[in-house]
Amino acid sequence: MASALRATLSWFAACFVGTCVGVACFEASGALAGQATASLNALAFGLGALFIGAAILTAPLSLVLVLLMRMSGIRRPWADSVGGAAVGATAAILPELLYHQHLIEAGALIPYAMAGGFAAGPLYWWLTGRPRPPY
Repeated sequence: MASALRATLSWFAACFVGTCVGVACFEASGALAGQATASLNALAFGLGALFIGAAILTAPLSLVLVLLMRMSGIRRPWADSVGGAAVGATAAILPELLYHQHLIEAGALIPYAMAGGFAAGPLYWWLTGRPRPPY
């Protein structure tokens, strides 16, 4: 029971940090392009909304990813990094596919979602106690 609770809390923490990294990358790219950055209130609201959306969209994808990594015995944390980036990209595309049945402008969010997932994957691995095969 304790390991399941630890894994769940670790996943939420990693999801939050991944969302923060994605938003920071998005804001940094806007600032580098000379575009106005969002206010602190808008950033806080956007971060909260994106965290809730990311948690809802990535939960089943992350669960499947961790199960596949455990079954295959792939070395971690590199698998978590690549898997987190893949989950982030999928989560960025999924709402667009579900709502419009094709991609319109979801591709613009993919690099930021991948950066967040790439950071969240190894953080999750580290917070859960750095598990290694065999499980």
